[in-house]
Amino acid sequence: MSAAGPRGFGRFQGSVRNAILWGIGFGAIGLVLSMFAVSGEAGDGVPRWQIVASLAVRFSVIGVICGTVFWWGTGLLLSRRRFAASGRIPVVLCGAFGTAIFVPLFLQTMNLLSGDGIAPWPLVLDDAVWAFFFGGGAALGSLELARRWMQAGPEDSP
Repeated sequence: MSAAGPRGFGRFQGSVRNAILWGIGFGAIGLVLSMFAVSGEAGDGVPRWQIVASLAVRFSVIGVICGTVFWWGTGLLLSRRRFAASGRIPVVLCGAFGTAIFVPLFLQTMNLLSGDGIAPWPLVLDDAVWAFFFGGGAALGSLELARRWMQAGPEDSP
């Protein structure tokens, strides 16, 4: 048994770490982008900081969900050691395309589950472009953290 506990718990810890990494990455980029996009006050008299904060939180939630799906998806395809030994370009492309496909489908699913029906696809597909770049960057961060954990030793890595 490793320092992280039983094998399953180590994978859970890795999933949580990766989800937090993706959530922070998506939230930080979302915060900066929303600060540029929002100017002044909304028509309802809502202050700018509330709009920016709510957008950053939404980006973070999507990042946490995408990071968790990425972690478990790559775990099904590769062992953690093989993932850490993978090249940067395949991992970035996997994260970018995977996120660009997952985010619109996830948003449409949430629309259906909330009872609003299917949203117009052009409104959802423009999020895929942002998800592509966010997912690629976050996947690169996941790869670098996996490499650091593997260098630290098998006991410390999930």
